[in-house]
Amino acid sequence: MSRKRTEMGKITEILRLRGECGWSYQRIGARLNISKTAAHRLAERAEEAGIGWPLPDGVDEDGLARVVYGDPQSGCGSQIDFEWVSRQMERKGVTLKLLWTELCDQGYPYGYAWFCRCCQQWESRTRRTMRMSWRLGEAVFVDYAGATVGVCGRKAQIFVAALGVSHYNCSNFGLRPLEAVDRHDLLELMDRRYGRSSIAIVSQLPVAQWHAAIGDATLADAILDRVVHNAHRIELKGESMRKRNAMHTADAEPNPASPPAHDQT
Repeated sequence: MSRKRTEMGKITEILRLRGECGWSYQRIGARLNISKTAAHRLAERAEEAGIGWPLPDGVDEDGLARVVYGDPQSGCGSQIDFEWVSRQMERKGVTLKLLWTELCDQGYPYGYAWFCRCCQQWESRTRRTMRMSWRLGEAVFVDYAGATVGVCGRKAQIFVAALGVSHYNCSNFGLRPLEAVDRHDLLELMDRRYGRSSIAIVSQLPVAQWHAAIGDATLADAILDRVVHNAHRIELKGESMRKRNAMHTADAEPNPASPPAHDQT
């Protein structure tokens, strides 16, 4: 969880109770509803800047805030070596949370959420982006998975390859009438993929009946114009493969109604 800033009125009260009344940090924390560690840390920062109680002339709550938390106008990352953060993040198992904790041990005054925001701002200013345009399914994208697996007693590196938006299957086309939203979605799909990537359409209906199955004459013309004129058509004839496989299975199984044959001597 990120640390929250203590209200400036409480910081002034910490200095007063510590300098004027001599209270312990535990008692101050109980009075102001903060931890004794937070009270000690804030008083220590003010003391390092030469500010005690009573407050010096010219030091108001805004000036005290700049001493305790730093000046946000001067850049939230003035105490961060972002090059070091970037190098550390390349190491396995390192997170921003761990780096923030290490910086806090060295006196970094900001909370975790503030630290993450600074890192994101620095990355957005320095990150180099190269944009490349590919046709759908034209390139294979390979990335290192970052893990190893044991194969035949040896360690193997894992790479993941993906053919970006390469192929689309449309099965059982035309089994039910298309609704208006279905027709528009189908036209958009065909228009986006036409001339860019492949699509396979499997249907029990002959192609001559697709126009009627789509329903709307105008949209059907537009959809089929993008499908049938630049396609490889495969028409299967004959019995159903499920029926054929079922017949072969029945022939191979023995008939339980007939008794087994016995050799006669």
